[in-house]
Amino acid sequence: MGEIVHAVALLSIYLLAAPLPEGTPLPLYRAIEERAVTYTVRSGDNLHLIAGRHGIGWSLAARQNGIQPPYRLRAGQTLTIRSRWIVPPPSEGILINIPEARLYLFLEGTLHRIYGLGMGMPTWKTPEGDFIIRSKAYKPTWHVPPSIQKEMADQGKEVKTIVPPGPDNPLGEHWLQLSQPGYGIHGTIAPASIGQFRSHGCIRVHPDDMAELYDLVEKGTPVAIRYAPIKLARTEDGRIFLEAHRDIYKQVPWSMETLRRAAAAHRLMERIDWTRAETVLNEKTGQAEEITLNAKGG
Repeated sequence: MGEIVHAVALLSIYLLAAPLPEGTPLPLYRAIEERAVTYTVRSGDNLHLIAGRHGIGWSLAARQNGIQPPYRLRAGQTLTIRSRWIVPPPSEGILINIPEARLYLFLEGTLHRIYGLGMGMPTWKTPEGDFIIRSKAYKPTWHVPPSIQKEMADQGKEVKTIVPPGPDNPLGEHWLQLSQPGYGIHGTIAPASIGQFRSHGCIRVHPDDMAELYDLVEKGTPVAIRYAPIKLARTEDGRIFLEAHRDIYKQVPWSMETLRRAAAAHRLMERIDWTRAETVLNEKTGQAEEITLNAKGG
């Protein structure tokens, strides 16, 4: 799932940043990633699981494949998942953008893999910041934090303090401990939660993808977790793209005025189709959409 299929202009001049101070324009990126993946439905699959793993919304996956309510799938059915997004600049280690629910893995300064994620719920946010992989564990034991024990008690559930490795362990079979105590990147026994915001702040990865990621990273690998619901790009051939995600934690109230300030700062005002830009900003599909004035396609 994580293979790179096609990239345009692997150059960028700004880092994916945490929320910017009021009045600061959006960074301008230079790389667009496009992917078309053919997927054969397996028993137990659903649109949430498939779309989340490939980094798009389930409703978009349904539209792309002509699937109508009640959105049932059958084993053996072939789907084509198309996605396009703005890629952060070359870096090293892991970069996670919370609103995207997407992980970028850079090795030796090159984008190596991309994975869809499950992130923290709005009431239990995934932390932002710069961390490292503190340790790795195969078939980990889950030491249940007191805060989650309290939640179990409040919900009338059995209060567990330790969950051994096995099919009931929500950490799955692979655990990457972050330098932030209590948080990590791990597999999951609920793969349908990939692409959603349902965890207690940890970062969930599909079990198959997590097995691969676990082998690709070592202790000490840097992990940057950011929050950027809106991304703007101009490719080397002059095309302009806008990518908008839900402000899931309601902490970056982007608006058309924000976008206009950014466009003015980057000298793009006269090159943008503003009707199209407003549509993209309002729809928040999570896909990089072309907003170049008089574009022939997108």
